[in-house]
Amino acid sequence: MRAILRKLCPNCGGDISDERLELSLPCEKCLPEIEDKILKQQSFYDRLVALERALRKLRTLKGYKDLINLEKEAIKFEKFFENVTGYRPWSAQIAWAKRVLAGRSFVALAPTGVGKSLFGIVMSLYLSCKGKRSYIILPTTLLVKQVYEKLSTFSKKIKSAKPRILVYHSSLS
Repeated sequence: MRAILRKLCPNCGGDISDERLELSLPCEKCLPEIEDKILKQQSFYDRLVALERALRKLRTLKGYKDLINLEKEAIKFEKFFENVTGYRPWSAQIAWAKRVLAGRSFVALAPTGVGKSLFGIVMSLYLSCKGKRSYIILPTTLLVKQVYEKLSTFSKKIKSAKPRILVYHSSLS
């Protein structure tokens, strides 16, 4: 152990060793003994699920519940993205999705062609299916028409709730 980090346990917000934090584990108060099956999990999500079970068993589950719910929602978004576009989202798009789903405000800074607009279009459809609203503000009428076409094309691939798409641009007034 090299350091104790104050108030950084992802479960209870207490003090935690750097070793446990590096392994995405909670502090010793939350999880006194680390089971081998937790460490053997390959994916981050599987590790979180195994940790959730162990913490529930010990009745110490707190903040990990939010992490698990966010990961579950991100996986749903990935499947939705693939369903409507035919492609898996890039790692940057998944990171942006987690920020949106967590309710965080952020700026998607990336070079041209990385998929910022596509992400915004798909996320707006995803949120619409969840009963939420999105506004996409674009600088030109041509871009508005292009985005509307994409939204219309993608919305036809949604089997559940059909999103309501409204368009307004200067050529309409």
